[in-house]
Amino acid sequence: MNELQSRASHVRAAVKTQYLPEDVDMLPKKQQQKIQDWCTQVPVLGFNSGKYDLNLIKQYFVEKLADTCTKVKVATQGSKTMFITTVQQRAFM
Repeated sequence: MNELQSRASHVRAAVKTQYLPEDVDMLPKKQQQKIQDWCTQVPVLGFNSGKYDLNLIKQYFVEKLADTCTKVKVATQGSKTMFITTVQQRAFM
C-alpha cells in the first residue's frame, strides 16, 4: 500500500501539471469537481486479478483502503472480486 500511495502521488502531480487547465478556477464548481475527480484517478491493473490475486489480498487491501479513503466500493461477480474503487478527498491544487 505504501508503494501504491507513493506512486499515486507522483501520477496525480504529473496529471495535474500536464492536463489541469490554468483557468480551472473560472469554471463552475461542479465542473471543477469533475476535473478534480479525473485528475486524481490512478488505475492499478493486475493480470487475472479478479480470479486470483485480488481475492487473496482483498481483506487486507480493503481494510487499509478503508483507513485512508473516504469511500471504498468493491465490485463482485459471483464470488470473484472484479475491481475496487476508492474516492479520496484531497486538496484540489
